[in-house]
Amino acid sequence: MPEQPPSLDDLAECILDCVAEIPRGRVSTYGRVAAEARARCGRGGPRTVGHVLAHHGDEVPWWRVVSASGAPAVHKGEHQLGLLVDEGVPLRGARVDLRLALHAFELPTLDGGDADAGGVDVGGSGQDEEHA
Repeated sequence: MPEQPPSLDDLAECILDCVAEIPRGRVSTYGRVAAEARARCGRGGPRTVGHVLAHHGDEVPWWRVVSASGAPAVHKGEHQLGLLVDEGVPLRGARVDLRLALHAFELPTLDGGDADAGGVDVGGSGQDEEHA
């Protein structure tokens, strides 16, 4: 009889919710998903994200999570890259170009609303376009 995946706990659901928010054509990294899970749920690390996706990834767009170098999962590399290419994710060789494709999770404001990236540079020169 095949091994049954572990049941979902609150942390796994939190991680899956984070991954589900990554839009088509964008990616995140295991570390960034883990940081978002910690911000929302108080715990979680990159290896936990990988473990959850290995057991429950079919519930979310798992292929949108890559390593910090932009490399796909070792055991699903070609398939993952194919899915990303189908979504228009820019590549540099066999890696995602994170400067162009990295998703920035919404940062909550103190009043509970959503804010934009709040000046966080996720891949530009860091200069105003007027002064570039």
